[in-house]
Amino acid sequence: MDEFPDYRPFRVFYAMVLYNLGEFGKAMQELLMEVAETTSDLSTQEYSRAIQYYADKLDQIET
Repeated sequence: MDEFPDYRPFRVFYAMVLYNLGEFGKAMQELLMEVAETTSDLSTQEYSRAIQYYADKLDQIET
């Protein structure tokens, strides 16, 4: 990933490694960022900023 930082499939495989290591939140964050940055789905693109903002806040609970 350091050698080819723009090769997106590595980020997806990295997320799977994180999942296997029990880093579930970090794995989800990686995948959500990838979806937000690469989707061609227009309705998902509309929420790209929100997805990116909340990607690292999945465990936070608002009271």
